Amino acid sequence: MLARAEVSGLTWTEAKAVGEDGWRVPTRPELETLVAHTCTQPAVNEEVFPGMDPEIAGYWTSTPDGSTRLWYINFADGSLRTYGGSLFRNAVRLVRSGK
Repeated sequence: MLARAEVSGLTWTEAKAVGEDGWRVPTRPELETLVAHTCTQPAVNEEVFPGMDPEIAGYWTSTPDGSTRLWYINFADGSLRTYGGSLFRNAVRLVRSGK
């Protein structure tokens, strides 16, 4: 059995700053592809994406919902949610586009 990865909660401003060398925060449609509706706590295939921390189940997307809110996915149940403040902390799973 794989050990859980250490996951840190970041504000949206902090999350935007972590990508480098082509790595970035995924869009909402990209992150939604990871949701496995047949799985719960977390709603993701843990064999493919191991180590999700159940205490930090929210993951930021780079997609805004209007002008003041941002989308995130709660992988505890696979739900899509929005947040409009600056203090909320979620995790980030970075992606990189193919070359």
